[in-house]
Amino acid sequence: MQQAASQGTLTVLRWIARILSLFFIGIFILMFIGEGFDPAKITPREWVSLLFFPFGVVAGMILAWWKEGLGGAITVASLLATSFVGDVSPSGGAHMVVCASPGFLFLFCWFLSKVTEMPNQKEREMPPEPPAAPADKEKEGYLPPD
Repeated sequence: MQQAASQGTLTVLRWIARILSLFFIGIFILMFIGEGFDPAKITPREWVSLLFFPFGVVAGMILAWWKEGLGGAITVASLLATSFVGDVSPSGGAHMVVCASPGFLFLFCWFLSKVTEMPNQKEREMPPEPPAAPADKEKEGYLPPD
C-alpha cells in the first residue's frame, strides 16, 4: 500500500516538474523573441554565460523528460556554472533559481524513484535457494543415476 502511495506521489511530482519545465522553456523562448536576439552585440563572456543559462538549463530540462537524473543534474550544474561565470546580482540569482526549479524537482523525482525501487530490487536480486537434498531417500538407499 505504501509502495502505491509513493508511486502516486512520484508521478504527481514528475508531472509538476514536466509542466514547469515547459512553462519556463516557453518563457525563455518568448524572451529571445521579444528582446530580439542579436548575436553580434554579445561579448565572449556573455556567450559563455548564455551557454549555461538559459541554453544549458533548457537542454537539461528537455533531457530530464527521458533521463531525470542526468537532465536534472545538467540543469542544476548549468545554474551553478552561471553563478561562477556570469555577473549575477542577488535578485537575478533568485530569479534564475526559480527558473531552474524544475531541475531540482527532476533530481528529487530521480532520487525518490531510486529509493522506492530499492526494496523490490533486493527481492529480485536474491538468488533462488538450491533444492534441498532428498534426506529421506538417502536413508532408503536411493542413489541418483550417474
